[in-house]
Amino acid sequence: MLKCSIYKRKGMETLMRRIKSILKYAVDNCNYYSKLNIDNEITIDKFPVLRRKELIKNKNDLLSKKYIDTKEQLLLTFSSGTSGIPVEVLWHNSCYLRSIRPLWERRRKYYGITPLSRKIEFTLISEDSINNNLQYSINSNGDLLSIAVKSINSINSMETICKLFADFNPDWIYIQPSTLIRIVNYYRDNCYTPPKTIKYIECIGEVLQDSFKKEASIFFSAPVVNMYGSEEMNCIAYECPFHSLHVLSENVYAECYHDGDCYSSGRGEIVLTNINNYTMPLIRYLQGDIVELSEEKLCKCGYRDKMIRTIEGRVRNQCRLPSNIIINSIILGDCVRIVNKKLHDIIKEYSFKYDKKKKTLYTSIFVKDDDLSWKKQIKNALQQEYEKNGIDEIEYKYDIKKYNYFLEVGKKNNILEII
Repeated sequence: MLKCSIYKRKGMETLMRRIKSILKYAVDNCNYYSKLNIDNEITIDKFPVLRRKELIKNKNDLLSKKYIDTKEQLLLTFSSGTSGIPVEVLWHNSCYLRSIRPLWERRRKYYGITPLSRKIEFTLISEDSINNNLQYSINSNGDLLSIAVKSINSINSMETICKLFADFNPDWIYIQPSTLIRIVNYYRDNCYTPPKTIKYIECIGEVLQDSFKKEASIFFSAPVVNMYGSEEMNCIAYECPFHSLHVLSENVYAECYHDGDCYSSGRGEIVLTNINNYTMPLIRYLQGDIVELSEEKLCKCGYRDKMIRTIEGRVRNQCRLPSNIIINSIILGDCVRIVNKKLHDIIKEYSFKYDKKKKTLYTSIFVKDDDLSWKKQIKNALQQEYEKNGIDEIEYKYDIKKYNYFLEVGKKNNILEII
């Protein structure tokens, strides 16, 4: 017990020193933070939250004065988001390497994955596919195969993926859950066997449901793991072999924002401070995701971090109904999974849309080719689950279709879209 107490105290002292260092540096070197007029002792509670629109508007003032003259030599990461206006974050190479190092250390410790491991990654950046040809490339070292998700739009492209998997013999796969679902379905429907070399799968960019994670892990005979990150922060949280989603405290300091204030834990919008990016410090950045965040605790894996218990999805992808019930993709997805279990796994994919003006919830369900006769049962069962969860006082619309592997290519299959 004494050893754990000493471990906790030393870990917290190191983290607090690093936080204090980046805060002081930001105030001394960035116009944006200098204007806050923080006097006396500099502590994180004196900093306001930094919203996405403020980051876009003040990107030049957020850049450290030390890097203004060498701006063109810096590494740029960006994400466009739904607005179409890119969020740009600049990094000096040394800051970027410090930021990604903790993730690589845990990949190696937990799963034996190193930068030399053979990797297949699925990217969202691509040009429009021509003639249903899959877009892919292999790097000069021959150890990285990149596949453009947008170009997965035909049986031919799925067959090409299966052949690439077999020929490339990857050690690990870096992939969105919705893309992984389609690949697993295609392999199963065609009685294909995945390469036995695959020893690890890392899911990114979307909420990974526990039920599918277990299913995919059994299918590939390999761990399927959550990596929660962003272009602004790099890795935010990472799943250990004991299924805890650790905040990477060597890279970010996490807080929770709700009711107009920041808290060290709880449910709300995650607030992040990157403790490695001295090039463009982001202090108390509102990431835009609703999570449930725990206080620090020592895990069986040996690390002591804050934990993310659940990721509910983007703030914009949840809504309060007239009955005062909040709905999001997690709540609605749980209803679908309960129905799917009752009906012997006939549902392969689903999506939701809620029209606030019409007070109407649209549910799209994609089922096996021979299961369209189940339409009425699916509708009735879903309606019962919705009402059981208090999702009422609204109108329901259902669209039940035959499943194919290319529906809404490049989009997330389990998201609640608010219109």
